[in-house]
Formats: sequence, structure tokens, C-alpha cells
Amino acid sequence: FLCFPSPALNTLTILCTSQLFNSAFPVQYTITSMTGETLHETENTETQFTISTEFLASGVYFLTARQGLQRSSTLFSILH
Repeated sequence: FLCFPSPALNTLTILCTSQLFNSAFPVQYTITSMTGETLHETENTETQFTISTEFLASGVYFLTARQGLQRSSTLFSILH
């Protein structure tokens, strides 16, 4: 899966077309800090959607997509 733009300003678009995830079921997305603190969680069944990043300070974060035992992570950055 992908997220863009990086660095993001006010929104982050998530594109999840991975073969790892079954599109019939929701995928849980978690944003965590570099120290592992959970900052935001959401579930979505859409393959592409946008979330606000205004609650995040400038920095680097992990975005993890999880469905059952399947998991995938990527890094993204915020620049305000």
C-alpha cells in the first residue's frame, strides 16, 4: 500500500491495492510515532481515501495497515 504526498501538509491519501488484504473486509490503519506511540486509528474498506494530518506535528511517522494476521507498514513525513 502507498500513502502520499510525503511530506504531507494537511491531508494524507492512502491507497491500498495490495494483494495482502481482502477488499471485502475493512483494513485497520494505525499512525504511530517513531517511539511507537499510537496517535490515530481508523478502519476503512475503500481502496483509496484521505485523512487529515492537522493533528500531527512536523516529523516522521509510521502508517500500518492490518487485516487479520496480514500487516504492512510504511513511513511518511509531515511538514507544516
